Order: sequence, then C-alpha cells, then structure tokens
Amino acid sequence: MRTESVADKYADAVTNADGSLENFMPRVGGKSFRCECGCNLFHKPDKMHQEIYECNGCGARYESV
Repeated sequence: MRTESVADKYADAVTNADGSLENFMPRVGGKSFRCECGCNLFHKPDKMHQEIYECNGCGARYESV
C-alpha cells in the first residue's frame, strides 16, 4: 500500500513564491463563503483548472462560475 505524501498531494496545486500552498477565503455576493463543514479557507488544487476550489477542512470541491 502506497501512502501519498503531502508534497505529492499538492504537487499540482497553486502555490506561493516560497512553495507554500496558496490559501484564500472566498467571498460570494460580498459575504464570506463557508463550506458545508463550516470551513472558510480554500486552495486551488490544480494549476491548470483554477476555477476549482478545494476546502481545506473536508476536501469538498467547488467550481466558480
């Protein structure tokens, strides 16, 4: 059984200049957006599809319009 490392899991994610995961708190209609789990911190898991947001709490994915 292979265990995926954190570096492998976020290899395609959008990162900051220092290599850390770029996190953000989205706003919808001027109000902070929260995932169903209650988390409001997200990241973009794929540099090629930046319209996809992933919740840092539960991993749910959302697509911007």
